Amino acid sequence: MAKASSTGVTIRKLLFLLFGRIVLMDPIRNFTYQWAWSHLKRLPLHSSICDVGSRNSPFPAFLAWQGFLVTAIDPDHRFYQWQENIRTNWYSTYQFITSDVCDCKGTHRFSATCALFSLQHAGERDSKGFTTLCRLLKPEGLLLTANEFDPKESKWERGRDDGDLRIYSPADLKERIELPIISSGMTVIEKRYARAQFKKGKITWTKDETEANICLICAKKE
Repeated sequence: MAKASSTGVTIRKLLFLLFGRIVLMDPIRNFTYQWAWSHLKRLPLHSSICDVGSRNSPFPAFLAWQGFLVTAIDPDHRFYQWQENIRTNWYSTYQFITSDVCDCKGTHRFSATCALFSLQHAGERDSKGFTTLCRLLKPEGLLLTANEFDPKESKWERGRDDGDLRIYSPADLKERIELPIISSGMTVIEKRYARAQFKKGKITWTKDETEANICLICAKKE
């Protein structure tokens, strides 16, 4: 099981203070977290945020360190201790729940919900996951999601280190993500595409959907 490095975390926090951006070892996730942060930093201090599929992500700790009330959710209990370690090293207080987000109850609890490269692992329950995140939002709350994308066809990648996942085609993106969240009372306020070179660890924005392999969506609850 991966263990958080106290020195590494301290350096990242220092770099954030110096340069005003989240600094991680993984440039793809760093890029996505910076995009999410560009929206979340506008929320009032102590707003409640739910991060889904947190696994070994430092993003919940970062958000808590910034003064937000954070709930991190992941069905894999093996990452509980990892989150405990990074929570200690960041001097952050937040809740980590071992659960499937589709099974979460209640409504109007969070100011924002995040599903960054997580619900694409949910199989046929991905749409239910998105509608659940919408239900959990307060009025005017934000849903932020990033998913792998193929401009030609939908497909499954199996046996990856991070687990099996769906790569969304434009039709799948609309049917499985956009329409379910719109029908849940959300308005898509931003939809952007990026081109990642995973082996090189590089990622850039692109306005051309045909060149993209990542889609990022921000929606707001009415």
